[in-house]
Parts: sequence; structure tokens; C-alpha cells
Amino acid sequence: MTIGLSPLLFLILIVYLLVNIGCFPLFNTKSGIYLVQDVLNACLTLVLSLMSFFLYSTTYMDTDRMSWEISIAEQKGIGFLFQTYPSSPFSALLLQVGVSTGNIKYVQMVGTFLFFFFAFAALSLIKRTYNLDPRTVLFSTLFLFQAINFVYIATNIRFWVALAISFFGVALSEFRKKAHQGTFLCLILFFGTASLLHFGVVPYICFYLVAQFLPNNAFICIVAFLSIYSVAFINILPILGNSTSPFLRDIALRGNSYFGLSSNYSTSWDGTQSNRQWALRFLILLLCIYCILQYYLFSRCRSNAPSTVYFKSVFALMVFTAGSYSSFSTLDRYTSALLLSCLPLISANLEGYFSNARQVCHDKSKTESISIHIFFIVLICALLFISWYWIAQWYSPYFFHFK
Repeated sequence: MTIGLSPLLFLILIVYLLVNIGCFPLFNTKSGIYLVQDVLNACLTLVLSLMSFFLYSTTYMDTDRMSWEISIAEQKGIGFLFQTYPSSPFSALLLQVGVSTGNIKYVQMVGTFLFFFFAFAALSLIKRTYNLDPRTVLFSTLFLFQAINFVYIATNIRFWVALAISFFGVALSEFRKKAHQGTFLCLILFFGTASLLHFGVVPYICFYLVAQFLPNNAFICIVAFLSIYSVAFINILPILGNSTSPFLRDIALRGNSYFGLSSNYSTSWDGTQSNRQWALRFLILLLCIYCILQYYLFSRCRSNAPSTVYFKSVFALMVFTAGSYSSFSTLDRYTSALLLSCLPLISANLEGYFSNARQVCHDKSKTESISIHIFFIVLICALLFISWYWIAQWYSPYFFHFK
């Protein structure tokens, strides 16, 4: 039996929305609604993980390459996977799931579960720390679910799992009610795990760590631009490529690919993307820039606003993403990373809409009220458009096959 991906995801979205809204009148406290939302998110994680197991595609994805690697590893052993991923040994361990089970679908299922588990866990930390309105939480969750491509998560796996782990590490550091001495060790643990799973998250991690020490946004802006296109950075990659270390050579290979310096991967991948694909990434980028601007002008003085350090790291990530416009491989990944990082800022902005309290900067209450309503309308329109694009357009070659 074959079922299309688009109608099934749409049905799941409607059920999730109705059940979530239906619980609001049943509970008088936020804690009760929070609990229901956590249970629904756990159910959604399990359902999406199971769906990824039965997901089939008519187009090429990373899982096609991973299937070949798993078939070779079944003959040569796990050592082949470590040789294939010298800079990402945890990727070899993840693919070992497919070797042990003899089926790449189990890797898809585990990867999807890990992404949504860590993403929803981070949102749970944020909402409890800042005591967010349940409607803000619901809208943020829907935005996460709809704005990030489910097929990418299920079929590209490694980067998305590493990204979710990194985001959870940041949330653990930034959004816990009571930080303790073990927080730093946990941060190193999550960041180390993510970077050894996929090298592509290293810039994301570095921007957060460096933001702890940089004094202003102008300097971090310059650093972000230089980290992509400076002559020094481009010259480092060939040096690493000539190294005798497999670890450094692998970093150079992937750096050349992701930053558009190699014709074997990035250029060929970029050439397959339609103008609509590029336009959607730029739309998401502009939406994130608008969210950051709205937050900076009106929401950063709120008691439930993220720290200045976190804002600086998101700002650097925005500049990095904008600077990667020439490489679809980087732009594709980091528009999603930026969107995930903007969720706390989006939540702070939405609190101004759903909450009656107006804690404004510069005493511009009327201007803030108008701006917040415009922000809400823009966010709704963007969410509807992105949802339509994924469900009605992009997901059409994908289906579920039940034997």
C-alpha cells in the first residue's frame, strides 16, 4: 500500500493543532497545559520517527550514499565507516545501526527521533524558564514543525541530528532556571558530540562560544564575514588538504564542498536546485532577519528575553548565513540553523502579542503594539506559504510504502 507524504503530514498537523487547542479550556494552570504539550510533542516525535522508516523517495538523497556505505561495511566491518568519516567518528557509530540491522531505514528512524527529541526538549526548557503563554509555545512548535523540511531530516540525517544536539546544548546553557557547575561540562559534551557527528555545525558552535567574549555586534559581524570568504580561510583549506592526517584532509574536503570551492559536490548540487528552492531559502533568511530586528527594537527589554550573549550569537549566525548566498549547500543548511536559533526570539516577540503586559524599550507602547500585530500577521502568512510549499509542492515525489 502506498500513501503520499503530503496528505499524511497535513492530517497529522490538523490533529496536533486541534488536540493542542482543545486542552486549553481543560486546564487552569500553565503547568497542566505544558504537560499536555510535552506529551503531544513526545507522541509527534514517535509518529514522525515511525513515518521516516516507511519513507521512500524518487530522488537522490544522502541515504542513498549511506546505503552503499552500509553494504560495504557489512563486508569489511565498522572500520570502513571510520575510514569514510575520519572527522566525524560519531557518524560511523550512527551508521552502525544500519549495519547491525541490515536496513538504512533504522538509521532514518533513529535520526528523526533524535532531531525532534532534542528540538522539543530545548523548547520545553525555554517555555518553562520564561513562563511563556501556551499559545506562544503552540505557535513556536508549529513553526518548527512546518518551517524545517521533514524529508531533509529523515534522509540527510547527520547534519540535522548534530544541529539539534548543538541547539539543545545552547538551550541548556542559556535557558535553565538554575545553572550549576555541571552546565559547562554538559555544554562541552553536547558540542563535542555534535561536532564529531557532522563538521558542518562547527561554525554554529563557534559563534555561540565566541559571542561570550566579543563586546559588540559590529565586531562579531566582521568576524562572521571573514570566517567565510577571507583569503586566509580559503588558503587554509588547501594546506589541510595536503596534510598527512586523514582527519584534516576530510575537513578540507568537506570545507571545499560546503563553501562552494569544489566542483565535485557543491556546484553539482547547486546546479540541480531550481530558482524556487533558492527563493524559499532567501525568504526564510529574510523572515529571520525581520524576527531579529523586531526583537532588537521591541522585545529585548522584556523579562523573558534571551541574554545579550545569545542575541549576539544569533546575529553572527545571520551574517554567516547571508554571506553564504553563493553556495546552496551552506545556505540550505544554515537558513534552517538560523531559523532554529530564532525560535527563542520569535517566542519573545509573540509574548508581546499574546500577553497583556507591555514591557517596552524606549517607552514606545503604541508603536510597539502596531509592530507586534504586523509581526504576527507576517509570521502567519510566512508560515502558511512555507507550509503550502513543502506540503503541496516539494513533498510530491515522496511517499510511504507499507509492505
